[in-house]
Amino acid sequence: MRLTRLSLTVLLVGTPLVPAMAQLRASRPPKPVTNNPRLLVANPYSFSPGDSAPAIRVGSGLREKLTDDADRWFSVITRQQMNEALLKYAYPADAMLPPLVARTLATALQARTMISGTIAKGEGGRFTFVARLAGLNDDAGQVVTMSQKPNQSFEDFGGQVADAMIPAMKALEDAKACMDQQKTKPDKAAEAARKALQNLPNHGLSEYCLGELALAQKKSDDALTHFRNATKGDSLSLKAWNQQAVIYQQKHDSSKTIETYKQMLRVAPTNQALREEALKLFLGYGQPEAAIEVAKEGLSIDPNNTDLLDLMSNACLYKGDNKCAIDALEQVYAIDSTKADSTFFIKMTFAASKQPDTTRFLKWAKLGVMRHGPTPTLLGQLTQAYAFAGPMDSLVATTMRLMAVDTASVDVVIKTVKALQEGKRIKEAIPFKEYVLKYGADQDKQNYGILLAQGALPLLQPPQDLVGAAEVARISVPLLPVGQRAAQLANYVLGMSAFFQAVALDKDATEQKSCEIAKRMQTFMEEAAPALTIGKPIAAESVDKLLTGVEQYKPRLAQMQKAYCK
Repeated sequence: MRLTRLSLTVLLVGTPLVPAMAQLRASRPPKPVTNNPRLLVANPYSFSPGDSAPAIRVGSGLREKLTDDADRWFSVITRQQMNEALLKYAYPADAMLPPLVARTLATALQARTMISGTIAKGEGGRFTFVARLAGLNDDAGQVVTMSQKPNQSFEDFGGQVADAMIPAMKALEDAKACMDQQKTKPDKAAEAARKALQNLPNHGLSEYCLGELALAQKKSDDALTHFRNATKGDSLSLKAWNQQAVIYQQKHDSSKTIETYKQMLRVAPTNQALREEALKLFLGYGQPEAAIEVAKEGLSIDPNNTDLLDLMSNACLYKGDNKCAIDALEQVYAIDSTKADSTFFIKMTFAASKQPDTTRFLKWAKLGVMRHGPTPTLLGQLTQAYAFAGPMDSLVATTMRLMAVDTASVDVVIKTVKALQEGKRIKEAIPFKEYVLKYGADQDKQNYGILLAQGALPLLQPPQDLVGAAEVARISVPLLPVGQRAAQLANYVLGMSAFFQAVALDKDATEQKSCEIAKRMQTFMEEAAPALTIGKPIAAESVDKLLTGVEQYKPRLAQMQKAYCK
């Protein structure tokens, strides 16, 4: 059965053993205990859960054959011992584990060396097994790739792979001698490596050791040759590939550097630091497509690999293909929603905002705040999503929440004001005044003032809201430089609304003989005159008429106050 956890300390509910267990050969009596280092032979891992039964049988055949044939070098951990450990850590018996997880199991079982690998079904329903022998602390090992013969049993297939592993086991002792002596006795180290290579050309760890020796002698060309040979023997050695990449970068060979990093990603797609480093390098060379290519290759084999989908999303974001990024991130969430940390939602909403894909933008922004709370960044994204998609009430409410937790989101607040202006609900932007004045830069304040002026103008039209127009304009006027068209507009609105409010009070003042109302009229007219003068360029003919009206009202207002204010 297929498991993809990265830690044995995380408990999962065990599942029943597959029926194919009945087909496995009976366990043999235990062999006498030796002092040889322990070897874990893990069941091969398959990306297809349906291949678990064949994988278990292949692993059994491999393990049993090595128990007999490798006892000169290793004490092979028995299937029973392996299963006891698996059950202890809440895995089912004979679980298929990815190599990284199998390594953790090997450590728990105090193994020094491990055989792990992957199995995949090919033509005619026959399987191909990519098996790797390596010490748990070794920088390289040896890979054997074999295909199942027609009509060959799974157990015999595993035994065939075991036979192919024997030369690597013979070479391993000398290779380790090279690694142990490379700093203290480099000559003897090189001699040990060459001895290993006589038994097995391109032995991964031996060639890697020779590469390290060459680097120590500053012979980069020789080192490169050895590291290349190391990856011929062990194509899964991340360290050997990395050493090649370093040398290629020193040689300023961008093409080979990119190809080497692509291979490193194929070897270790779950390595977060490597993914970040590789993507940075690809972008530096202007080649985000390299990351996308590697991701697509891996996903064709393992469609549920969230690490490759993450790599794909990042590359697509940098490339500007936001739909590609969104699609990849949505697949990550569908496969494993626990991977959706706050960074996930920031990337998702950023990509959606660029389309803008309003439906997905709002969906993921809301979900992000729901999952990770009202952080400034996520609230800012949600505010922008409401600005795109509405409803307006939610936009205003979310903006108020954002202002309460973040003093650095003036740009988002201004976007809300713009949405209110376009939606003819500018009065709802009044509560943002103190925030913008306190935290905004000069340009932010001007932008706020411009939007207020533009939003206030429609309030002069039927159905009029003269009080609202004046209130908005009074905030706008001091924010705008004198002579600016927006400043003229703000003053025009203020002058018009003040004048007509004064005129509207005339009847009440007269009927009630009210001194207070007469004084209010006087205040409005005094406010209207200078504002209309500044705003005259907006509608000169209309303003001239109103300014004449202001002058004509002066004696009337004086008479009213003389009569009513005793």
